[in-house]
Amino acid sequence: EGEGTIIQDPCKTCNGRALQRRERTIEVRVPAGVETGMRLRLTGQGHAHATGPRGDAYAVVQVTLPDHIERRGSNAVARITVPAPMAVLGHEAQLDGLDETLELEIPAGTQPGQVLRLRGKGFPTVGGSRRGDLYVEVNVELPEKPGKEAREHWEALLELDGGEVKKGVLEKLGDKARDIFS
Repeated sequence: EGEGTIIQDPCKTCNGRALQRRERTIEVRVPAGVETGMRLRLTGQGHAHATGPRGDAYAVVQVTLPDHIERRGSNAVARITVPAPMAVLGHEAQLDGLDETLELEIPAGTQPGQVLRLRGKGFPTVGGSRRGDLYVEVNVELPEKPGKEAREHWEALLELDGGEVKKGVLEKLGDKARDIFS
């Protein structure tokens, strides 16, 4: 004793189900500050139903960052390498930030591994107006094999600090030869 109708000539595409499978492209507005793995709900963009409203679809976010930047919540961590004289004397350096190139003040006496903080230069919070901070880890680059003139300057600095310059084998032989013939 059921009621209903029998479709005598069903649609060839949907086979009488009143639905058909198809792909479509959806434009998604991604809010500032989202992180990898966050899900964005797309209301009414999911599967259709023959007797009810469309369901919801979800987009999972994948964020790619520059190699020199790491994300920690709304904060960012970057690394910069500066030459030893710049770390000792202090100087300005440029760093590619999230939105712009930043002028970074390297203070005199900066030590290897020292972290500098730039307030408000990190990631924005989702749905908020606040931004995290950018922490910059400073790597001090030392010369592996300084040239003759540079070596003389480094030796002079060592002597100024009360250190003794270590002589190589040839220098020691030259000193002994001078002692013998003088």
